[in-house]
Amino acid sequence: MPQRKEHAMPKNNASYVHNYKGQRYTLTVRIENGAPFYYVNKASFKTPTAAAKSITGKEVNGWKFWHID
Repeated sequence: MPQRKEHAMPKNNASYVHNYKGQRYTLTVRIENGAPFYYVNKASFKTPTAAAKSITGKEVNGWKFWHID
């Protein structure tokens, strides 16, 4: 089984921008009850990967897609 890389929690209210197929998307991080939630166009996601997949419609590494350190 592949190892899962642990990522540091992004800062509250941090924003990340990605241009995809001519459109600009902004991911905003909100820390709620100690857990990060990722918002794109008012939709909430539990991971940046889920947020990226909602845009691309395919499997993608959300940490790389959004360029989150």
